[in-house]
Amino acid sequence: MNGSTINGTAGNSTAVRAGDTLRMALTVVSTLLMCFVMLALGCSVCLDRILQHLKRPWAGLTVGFVCQFGVMPLAAFALARGLRLGSAEASAVLILGCCPGGLASNLISYWLDGDMDLSISMTIVSTILGLGMMPLCLYIYSRSWLDDTTFVIPYNTIGITLALLVIPVILGMLLRHKCPVHACRMLKLGTVVGSLVLVVTAVLGIISYNSLQNMSMHIWFIAAALPLIGFLLGYVLAMLFRQPPFRCRTISVETGAQSIHLCSGVLQISFPPEQLALMFSFPIAYSVFQLVYAILMITGYKIYKRQRKVQVSVDQEAVAPSLVSYREGHRKQTTAGHDGADAGASEIAADKTRP
Repeated sequence: MNGSTINGTAGNSTAVRAGDTLRMALTVVSTLLMCFVMLALGCSVCLDRILQHLKRPWAGLTVGFVCQFGVMPLAAFALARGLRLGSAEASAVLILGCCPGGLASNLISYWLDGDMDLSISMTIVSTILGLGMMPLCLYIYSRSWLDDTTFVIPYNTIGITLALLVIPVILGMLLRHKCPVHACRMLKLGTVVGSLVLVVTAVLGIISYNSLQNMSMHIWFIAAALPLIGFLLGYVLAMLFRQPPFRCRTISVETGAQSIHLCSGVLQISFPPEQLALMFSFPIAYSVFQLVYAILMITGYKIYKRQRKVQVSVDQEAVAPSLVSYREGHRKQTTAGHDGADAGASEIAADKTRP
């Protein structure tokens, strides 16, 4: 009896150590890959355009701020209260809703042909503002069901995340300035690698956290609804502020795609270990639905873009014959109206130069 108990305890300890090792390895690898991907995305950024966004924040950054720290926390609070979640589950939902954007938003914006200068500017600015806005939003919305819980904001994690955003982006901009050809290659490689990282991270998260099987249907519903609400309301608000379509796509993605890493950090240092297994499952489920919506949006946009190109080419082919006939008729009338061949030749030459 004692031997079996000891063997069972040893087996559990080995499983726990293996799980911790897997999570540590996943964290290190994902951090290194994040730096590489941000370096690649920095190759698509122009310093002058970033400065323009900072000098004129109402053209994009202000809209993004309203969506990031206005729409998402309110939507998370409304869903948690409406479905009457318990305090632990509601805390996970609210914390994720109050987090700024992350790497995923930049990658999705790139594949949707968004404004990359605005996307990276919004990510950096929202991360900086998150130092104050996250505690404020959590204080406002959590008092209705968490009177005795104090959320601990991981300022060290936010600072490290900010450094991992800014430094690689600056290096990418320098690479674009010095070696544009290599910067273009780096951008293509980095976006492909980053997309694979998002998929692999989501799969490993599902594998490493078995608590997803114990999630209630309410939590699954919120994990599916919250990113969709962010994407839709972000796009609608950007349209109401009369932003062009490519910026509307950018603001939409920056609103709905949250920083899962930062949410996990807040949960880990704010709650006891016995609650973390259940609470960690929500950010993992959110990342899965976030990825699914991103794939659907990118696929739909690429199909729309291809059909639009085909339609434009068809329209050009339809216009071309009439344009040719017009030029031919105009050329004959001009030639008949002039006695000399030189006058006709000069008119034909002038006609060929018209746009």
